[in-house]
Amino acid sequence: MSVKFSNNGHSTLAASLTSSGTSITVASGHGARFPSLSSGEYFYATLIDASNNLEIVKVTARSTDVLTVTRAQEGTTARAYAIGDRIELRVTAQGLADLIGTVDLTNLSASSLTSGTLAAARIADDSIPTAKLNDGPFNIVRENVTLLTGFNTHASSTRIVHRDMSAELNSKTIGLYVTVEFQYNAPANYHGYCTGYYVQDGKGATAQGRFSAAHYDWYYNKFETPIFIPWDGGASNQYLDFYTTSTHFTHSGNTYSFYYRGRIDRA
Repeated sequence: MSVKFSNNGHSTLAASLTSSGTSITVASGHGARFPSLSSGEYFYATLIDASNNLEIVKVTARSTDVLTVTRAQEGTTARAYAIGDRIELRVTAQGLADLIGTVDLTNLSASSLTSGTLAAARIADDSIPTAKLNDGPFNIVRENVTLLTGFNTHASSTRIVHRDMSAELNSKTIGLYVTVEFQYNAPANYHGYCTGYYVQDGKGATAQGRFSAAHYDWYYNKFETPIFIPWDGGASNQYLDFYTTSTHFTHSGNTYSFYYRGRIDRA
């Protein structure tokens, strides 16, 4: 079943219509102003008499200037109409509801998107990777794994974490929640800094989760910075790395620790 529309379809009645009649004859040649109907197709039209009483009818067939209708639609009342009373194709609430009901997005594919709407070529390869799309929801798994504690070394541009995560992850894992914890436990006037990034071993810069912190004259303090990084659970390499970019320490009481706190899986 499919609802049809046309622009400005209107006419007048060429024959009177009783309150129970189901065949409407419009003015000669005016039938073409209304949609042509195949089996299962229909449109809604509105009858208007000289007193502006309205009735919505469902037109289920059209043969030249003769319309076959179902009367009294959408809460209106069937009544008699005289020659010359009007009939118009108007947008009705039920017509819109029927139209929306025919829109099927379940089988939408790249091949069905035309260049005039949203061409597949307009979706960049790197913007929505197929592996990141999933029909179901996501699962968030909380975990607590220590990767490295007490780091306090001048080690710029160095990999200080390299841990096989296969026991904690699975093929549906798409992201890791990791942290860097800093503890300042030195007297005043001792300073330093640590910058670097987490990354899945073998992945590029776009998959990095970066960290940067500086410390100076804090006395005792502690904070933990959360970082989220994308993850390819289907890759053969499941090692998690942390690389320093630049570090500087002036007291052994100032340390950094590294933790894996959880993951996101496709359901």
